[in-house]
Amino acid sequence: MQTSGPLTFGQLSVMRAVQDLPVAQWHESNLRTLWTLPERVPPARAVAALHTLRARHVSLRTVYDLGDPAVPRQSVRDDAEPSIEVVAADGSDEAELRTRLAASAARPFCLWSECAWRAVVLTRDGLAERIALVNHHIVADGSAKQILWQDLLAALHRPGPAAEQPPDLLTAMAREQRSEGFRARLRSAERHWEKTLAASVAGGLPPRPSGDAPPDEVFVARLLSRRSRAAAERVAGQGGVSVFAVLLAAYATAVAEVQGVRSIPMRMVSSNRHGNPWTGHVTSMNQWVPLHVDVPAGDTVAELARRLGLKSLQAFRNGVFDLDAVTRLCARHPAAVASHDEVWSFNLIVQGVSGDPGSFEPFEVTEEEDGRVAYEPAFLTLGPRFYLRVMDDGEGAWALRLRARGVPHETAGAVLRTVHETLLAEGRVPESPGRSR
Repeated sequence: MQTSGPLTFGQLSVMRAVQDLPVAQWHESNLRTLWTLPERVPPARAVAALHTLRARHVSLRTVYDLGDPAVPRQSVRDDAEPSIEVVAADGSDEAELRTRLAASAARPFCLWSECAWRAVVLTRDGLAERIALVNHHIVADGSAKQILWQDLLAALHRPGPAAEQPPDLLTAMAREQRSEGFRARLRSAERHWEKTLAASVAGGLPPRPSGDAPPDEVFVARLLSRRSRAAAERVAGQGGVSVFAVLLAAYATAVAEVQGVRSIPMRMVSSNRHGNPWTGHVTSMNQWVPLHVDVPAGDTVAELARRLGLKSLQAFRNGVFDLDAVTRLCARHPAAVASHDEVWSFNLIVQGVSGDPGSFEPFEVTEEEDGRVAYEPAFLTLGPRFYLRVMDDGEGAWALRLRARGVPHETAGAVLRTVHETLLAEGRVPESPGRSR
């Protein structure tokens, strides 16, 4: 059976980000997962569980028609088979497994002709122990990967035919989003965009890069810490706000201090999984939502966090939108900071609470490394020029990674250090004696 129809707005946002790129760059939208099974099982059982996922979720059997690039479509193909391998991992340590996974993620998918996911069942002593999964973002976002993980566990424990979803599940979702009944939500989202763009005109543009920074170099500045994580929790508790709002406020404060601007255009990742009827769908629902942040001189992080908590909730409520309509709206505000090339973007993912449980690469924070900035290459170069992605391990530590383009390394490092030090100062967590960075 083949079912064809339009893309959902989440799928469309991914497609617009990649469709004009050379195919060699399409791998940048690949997500990677290294799942550890709760117990070792025969490899055939793990392979069968993956096939059960494919049978259940239509996005795992979907290809994309770009014959008309202006109106891409999706088709569910029951004859489209993913690549599933069984590989012996005896003797391979964690670093080697993740290197293999990264190599797999660097291979692009042909979205128009193949299932955009692949899996490797990794065995030890002849039994399946882990599953390395790579998928294009259009197939499943981080929240959807949580669903796949839970369904995989169910399939391992109760082998048998899958409870299949209707083949038109996602095309029906796409049509609903374009229906008359949904129009009020779209108008609300577009009004939010217009209001935010108008604020960015009033605030002016952030400084362009200067000096010797290569204009196209993309890198990641990284900072690991337990102390600033504890400080953020203390500030949140004292101020009656969320850690998310505190961290967002500290980020805005750091940008204001380092870049010398007080009016900051931002984007946040909206999962669009709350208050929508499609919570359990395996697809990509993430979209960037705009937020403009004014940082008055002298405001504390707690004061700014209280305002941003409310503003971010309003932004997230407008998280579902037609990107093509928003692009046309942005064109009517040429002086606004409308492009991803300029904005400061943010996302917080907490292990065990949000995101894909297999995407968290383990990290340790020693006392000497706590708060120290390091630099690493960027796998992903698409999207916002500045993107702070915070991974909270759920046990009192986090990794702050700021991807930046076209600025000196020290500029991105200074933002991370300022986030860290601002939280320490407001949370009253003292520095260790004799520390230097």
